[in-house]
Amino acid sequence: MITGDTKSERLSEARKLFEEAQDFWTDWQSDAEEDLEFYHGDQWDYEDTQRLIEQKRPVLTYNVLQSKVNHLLGSQEDNAVDPIAMPVGADDQFLADVINQIKDQLYDSIEVDRIDGQVFEDAVVAGIGSVSIDAMPDPSDPTRLKITYDRVHPLEIMWDPASGRRDKGDAKYLSWSRWMGKSEFKVEYPDFADRADEIFARYTRGSDDWHRGGTNDTSLQSTPSNDGYMPRRSHLYFDSKRKEIRVIHLECMKPQRIVTAMDSMGNSRTIDARMRTVLSSGEDGERYTFSERWEEEVYWYEFVGEEMLFEDVSPQPFDGFSVRSFAYKSDEDNRPYGLVRLLKDAQREVNKRYSQVLHWITTQSAPGLLAEIEAVVDPQQAKESLKKAGDITWLNKGALANGRIQERSIPQFPDSVAKLQQNALAMLDLISNVHIDDMTEPRGIPEAAATTQLKHRRSLLSMKPVLREFHYFRRDVFIALMQSVVRWMSDQQIAEMIGNHERFVVKSGQITDKQTGATASIQSMRTLRTNVHLRPAESNNTQRIMDLQGLQMMGQSGIAVDPNVMFEMMGLDQSKTDRLKVFAESMKANSAKAEEENMENMRRQLDTMMQLESMDRRIKAAEVEEGARSNMANERGDQTKASMEFFTRFMDLYIKADKAEKDRMLKLVTEMAKLGFDTAGMAVELGKFKADKVAGEVQSAITGAPA
Repeated sequence: MITGDTKSERLSEARKLFEEAQDFWTDWQSDAEEDLEFYHGDQWDYEDTQRLIEQKRPVLTYNVLQSKVNHLLGSQEDNAVDPIAMPVGADDQFLADVINQIKDQLYDSIEVDRIDGQVFEDAVVAGIGSVSIDAMPDPSDPTRLKITYDRVHPLEIMWDPASGRRDKGDAKYLSWSRWMGKSEFKVEYPDFADRADEIFARYTRGSDDWHRGGTNDTSLQSTPSNDGYMPRRSHLYFDSKRKEIRVIHLECMKPQRIVTAMDSMGNSRTIDARMRTVLSSGEDGERYTFSERWEEEVYWYEFVGEEMLFEDVSPQPFDGFSVRSFAYKSDEDNRPYGLVRLLKDAQREVNKRYSQVLHWITTQSAPGLLAEIEAVVDPQQAKESLKKAGDITWLNKGALANGRIQERSIPQFPDSVAKLQQNALAMLDLISNVHIDDMTEPRGIPEAAATTQLKHRRSLLSMKPVLREFHYFRRDVFIALMQSVVRWMSDQQIAEMIGNHERFVVKSGQITDKQTGATASIQSMRTLRTNVHLRPAESNNTQRIMDLQGLQMMGQSGIAVDPNVMFEMMGLDQSKTDRLKVFAESMKANSAKAEEENMENMRRQLDTMMQLESMDRRIKAAEVEEGARSNMANERGDQTKASMEFFTRFMDLYIKADKAEKDRMLKLVTEMAKLGFDTAGMAVELGKFKADKVAGEVQSAITGAPA
């Protein structure tokens, strides 16, 4: 981009780049400045304002547009993300947590979140928002690094016109304009303080070097705006009314050839051309392998007119430009624009319709009179007296009695006027896609959080791409700030930023994790390889509500949920969160104690029931045993009775039998004995199973008849 060998050549090239950017961005700056004024209420054109004044009508502004923009600003805060460092290696999470702790301290000290909110507002209103990052030694203590993070006015930055990306990540240069008075110039550039009078005097002479096109070229001249931004090319470097000069800060990418030398042991280092010549000669007895690559390095040029005030490689410790920008949307020429530009016509229509309705009501609401000329004494006096309360209107005799004066009815308000007003408001909703009415509860009926959340998400669907780009803008800012810390900040200052943390302690350059006992040096943190992830920020109420609803559903479905997790996600201050945790722990202890008492009671009841059951079983067993003994005794008695009857009958037969029959009977009894029956057993078996048969056989044997 800038390759000149001499300072004058480099200055000429730098001025050319700035003027090319000025040509590209001039019209955009005028439109963006109008958008900013429009957002803050300056919404009437000059012609319309003059017409209202002529009609003696007030110039009223119903700034509905601002409520739409403010809703988006609040939604950005409600959906904020927090960039964090995530380690590449699984064992490096401890050091990544240290970096995130330093980030939290740094963000609070330089108010990153507040300034990012202003950047987002600039982008929504003007189309682009920018911040400047500066990391330089603290003037009061050069051993400390002072990091500043400031909003840059949207009209001050002009990016490379050839940049095609919305975030300007592919830009080769940017220019940053600042208007300075003489005293401020002397403070900012002390090396030129003694020449400040000469430089400012050169402007007043109207040198063509300072006014492109010459001082006689009045076609491009314009009145300075209230903010002091000069959009016209005739005022490149000097504002003659304010006596201010325009200092241009230009940052430009410059390609650099990087040479790396590697020895036979595999050790490599970056060298310049002179060192390459020395190493190539082999004087140290070592053979080197050389490799080359091209890298882009940022150079700074600061100038005013034909004076180069500063030029050098960027003094910042981070990669890239010192300015980071975020654009809301971009047109086909890659010029950014905001939501305000889309809503300006609809907002103007709203103002006109409200003004029309108000004018119609104020002029047509009075009924007036219908009167014949002969009815009044003096028509002019009658007209004026009717406008004054308590005044007298003089009428001719008989005017009232003869009905020469009648009250005129109020004309009906036309529906078309109200319809146009409603259509204008609906057009704002349609274009912005922000339906604020959807976020309110209908007729005061409370709605479930899930319903409200769905309405909220629907109203912000069009914002998702914008929010995604803004989240990546915050990611780039995080990388630049953390590079400043790990590359330039001293160990002592890092230790102070960590401070007396509840988890980390720093002593003699060593960081210790109180939870795990792990230790690492601050130097190892500087060389840590990390990725950057985006997680919902603590202020992200949308994500918090969704997570709480998920946990609630888990609890309702029977899945155990840690109440402490829910307390942490509720967004309460720490004291209230701690009180809830203590209360939950006490309730948990009471519940556990009550549960233990219930279990003890159940165990006692179970023991009693088991004892009663055992006693019942023993009683039943005794009853069964007693019954068995009774049954056995009854059975034996029956058997004895049967045996006695059998033997009695047998003996009766035996006595009556002759000798042969007695032998047969004895033989039968003998055979039964051989079968193993004793006397008692024989009697039982004969009485139980075979008494009738044996008796029959005996009888048959005795009588000789068939049994």
